[in-house]
Amino acid sequence: MWVCPECKIKNGNLADVCSVCGTSPDGTKKASKAQSAKDVGVTRRFSVGTFMIMTSLFGVLFAIMTMLNIHPIAFCCIALFFAGIGVAQMSLFGGNEPRKASCVAGFPLGFICTLGGNIAARWVPGLHSSLDGMIATSIAGAVLGGPCGYVAGCLIAGIFLVRERESDEEDDPRSTFDDEDENDANTADEK
Repeated sequence: MWVCPECKIKNGNLADVCSVCGTSPDGTKKASKAQSAKDVGVTRRFSVGTFMIMTSLFGVLFAIMTMLNIHPIAFCCIALFFAGIGVAQMSLFGGNEPRKASCVAGFPLGFICTLGGNIAARWVPGLHSSLDGMIATSIAGAVLGGPCGYVAGCLIAGIFLVRERESDEEDDPRSTFDDEDENDANTADEK
């Protein structure tokens, strides 16, 4: 962590400039806020904590769907949609444009998930639907896939934003008592 020399805001170790005013740590370089903003998305490296958070959030999602009595086929479709959006953020556009990747991947994923759900529902007793209904819901899934992909991408990126902030705080040497004790011992030796 470093403190901005101009506005005194704490910034993470990974930040090149202040997130509020755009000043660099040495106070000389000034960048516009648009230049300093970086989209957060799925990273190509995961930690155990990230997997635990993602698993917990899928658990919460499935618990909500269970409370709403949603059919298990929908569980699979929604889980595949969220997982597909995460993979798209990581792989499309080199991982540099997660918002755009979420929207672009949302359209085909929405279509594939709704079509797959409709096809799977044909074999479940009591869930038979007409061919016209299957086509209509698949087209609706494709049309709504982009906006839903954006929302899913924002939720997924939120996980990585929280993990990035936590890892910045963990890297701060001032946040541990051991470092303070070592610094006190070093200054005592210098005197």
